[in-house]
Amino acid sequence: MMRVTQIFILLILLIFGPANAAEKVKYVGQELSGEIKLTHENKIFLPPGMWEVSAITKTRGSTPWFNAAFVQIANSEIKAVLIIGYPREPVTNGWYRGSDDTCDDYDGQQSNFHDKNVKTQANAIMSGICSAIYANTEVDQSLWDGWDVMRDTHEFIAQKNVKEYPAGLIHIDSSWYAKTHMANIYYSYNPEFSHITSKRGDWTKSDWSKYKIDDFPIKKAFMNKAIFSHQMVIDNSLKGYKKRKPVDLTPYDF
Repeated sequence: MMRVTQIFILLILLIFGPANAAEKVKYVGQELSGEIKLTHENKIFLPPGMWEVSAITKTRGSTPWFNAAFVQIANSEIKAVLIIGYPREPVTNGWYRGSDDTCDDYDGQQSNFHDKNVKTQANAIMSGICSAIYANTEVDQSLWDGWDVMRDTHEFIAQKNVKEYPAGLIHIDSSWYAKTHMANIYYSYNPEFSHITSKRGDWTKSDWSKYKIDDFPIKKAFMNKAIFSHQMVIDNSLKGYKKRKPVDLTPYDF
């Protein structure tokens, strides 16, 4: 016969679920780590560390759209920013093939890494992933001008007494597709936290440029690490995504 304490513990688990159950994004300033649940279809394992929710926005339409932004700040400096865009409700007929987005490498900007691997039907994307990895060395407040979730994130960062924006950010952008759901994931990392400096200016002329990075072995090695880490994310998560399994971003550990 089970002891009373065993029965009590079993009841607690049945009622409240396991201790490591995914948390929901609820409010700006919320601290999160591990697995989060955005919708029934979209779940994410956050990159390592504690994240603060910096913005939550939504747009109305035939498919209501949400954006959730998260930041990591250390020693009054931005370490990383993560933005996830996702539909609030599932659909039945796939997703519109757009332009000037991840799938066309932002109108052919020549990212250090770009890949498009999607299955289409008629004019809709039914499954797959598009990815672009590149450096941005023109980081300032203007990046937030045209995107409400980023403007709100700027205001959140300003309240944290951040000294200034980093000279460069490494962006890992990806769009994940399934027939009923999708997610746009924008992860930005400050390489200064890996002891790699950047110079401000036109990123196409920077050391990080696809056409110049081979002359800078330290930057080349870091970019290769970022690309490899993203490929691990794809290998670990793409097959399961259409089955509503989480996208695991834990390989983004720099």
